[in-house]
Amino acid sequence: MKLLLLLSFLLSGLSALVYEVVWTRALSLVLGSTVYSLSTMLATFMLGLAVGSFLGGRLADRNRNLFLIYGISEAFIGLSGLISIPLIYNLPPLFFKLYQLLRLNPPAFFVSQFFIAGLVMLLPTVLMGVTFPVVSRLLTGELRSLGRSVGNAYSFNTAGAILGSVLGGFLLIPELGLKGACLFAGIINLLVGITFIIISGRKRLLPGLCLSFVFLLYPFFKTQPKDYFATFYMAERFSDLEELRKVEASYTVLFEKDHAQGFVRALRDEGGFLVLQHGGKMEGTGLPDTPNTLFLASLPVETLSRRPERLLIIGLGAGITCWQAKALSDHVEVVEINPAVIEVVERFGYPDTLTGVELHRGDARQYLLYRDERYDIITSEPSVPSEAMSANLFTLEFYLLARERLKQDGVMAQWVPGWALKRDQVRSCIKTFAMVFPYVYVYKVKASKDFILLGSLQPLRKVIKTGVFIPDPLPPVFNEMKKIGDIRPLFEIELVRDAESVKEIIAMEDIPLITDDRPLIEFWTTRNFLE
Repeated sequence: MKLLLLLSFLLSGLSALVYEVVWTRALSLVLGSTVYSLSTMLATFMLGLAVGSFLGGRLADRNRNLFLIYGISEAFIGLSGLISIPLIYNLPPLFFKLYQLLRLNPPAFFVSQFFIAGLVMLLPTVLMGVTFPVVSRLLTGELRSLGRSVGNAYSFNTAGAILGSVLGGFLLIPELGLKGACLFAGIINLLVGITFIIISGRKRLLPGLCLSFVFLLYPFFKTQPKDYFATFYMAERFSDLEELRKVEASYTVLFEKDHAQGFVRALRDEGGFLVLQHGGKMEGTGLPDTPNTLFLASLPVETLSRRPERLLIIGLGAGITCWQAKALSDHVEVVEINPAVIEVVERFGYPDTLTGVELHRGDARQYLLYRDERYDIITSEPSVPSEAMSANLFTLEFYLLARERLKQDGVMAQWVPGWALKRDQVRSCIKTFAMVFPYVYVYKVKASKDFILLGSLQPLRKVIKTGVFIPDPLPPVFNEMKKIGDIRPLFEIELVRDAESVKEIIAMEDIPLITDDRPLIEFWTTRNFLE
């Protein structure tokens, strides 16, 4: 019996961590995958375990039929796990209302995230917490064996948790999706629960539990994500839920897929532009973002004054920079961490965007660290740096690594989301970049309010002045836009800092650097969404 208890507790730990991975991934599509939201979700999970352990300890001391308590707890963990997915899919309207109400008060807004996470996590995690003292009591025959029994329970449960975290992130979610992974964990809990309810001698409870499980399968499979624009990254664009739903209805969903590296949804807007929603953030080639992605290829090539032999793109996005670079360079390489993004561009991007391109699936920093090639141009267009995966591509250490992979006369182009940063925060980005590259030129794209930094080890052979800079070639969609009106305003750029004036920012002692140790931009962009 002890071995059966230990094995069941291993499975319980496995399912618990599968749930945690699933909930964190699913909730991050609404709350964002920022350091604040992830900390909130983890704290809520641990709070539930703590409360459950407190209650379980008292139940273990006062009840004789501990097998029944353990079995019921496990079964209801499975039932509440099934409820969690439909609940998460219906959270966006509530989140949107709380965002509208509290966005100007960041502390209150972050507290409200505990409430949202608690709606999903608290009941099942409290039940998870109940199981530990109950199993420990069942395993303890006498006082002198208490330490060994508790240690065995803890080690088996922890081993299951390790296995669950690996399975959940690397196998279950990529292969089965969020629902499939959650159902897998729920079935484990239900089977463990049924086993120990039978052992307790209370078999008459089983029909009701099994019927409840079957009944919950309908909303579990029937409920689909909705109001997917009501996310932390996008809610500020809309005055009310009606406007949000109207805009959302104007997009056509082309693709949805989960990978270990994040959830990707591909959409087509009314103008025909391909747009990506990656982890809740809107990215891609919708206006006015398209000029940015075109400039990231065309500007550095123009300043190089020769056709580049090797050009490296960090972050594929919707493939526009890659499409442009192919026409301007002899050899193009792309590093993209999420395979789903590559699949989207292959299926829905401009034809042959990736034909002849050297693709690398993985982390850009690791790629640069282990490669020996030297590039004429490196262009970096990561996601909005509100999470560690993107923020580490805006740090001093990343730029030092990139510099080592540039040819002596090479140029690096770095996108900076000006719309998401305040003035001194943009200066920090520029200062960090300029600490590595002695010659830095800062361009502002007027339509998007973003910045493009060009850095080199020697003066640029050609500096593009302020004005309209229309890259050649242009994507086919602009041919239709030309028939409607003047597209020139979309391509207005301003040289706001040249190599000499950038030195003024370097000299500003109150402007901090962005480093791996202090990834300030990750926190700035997150808080700026609320101000």
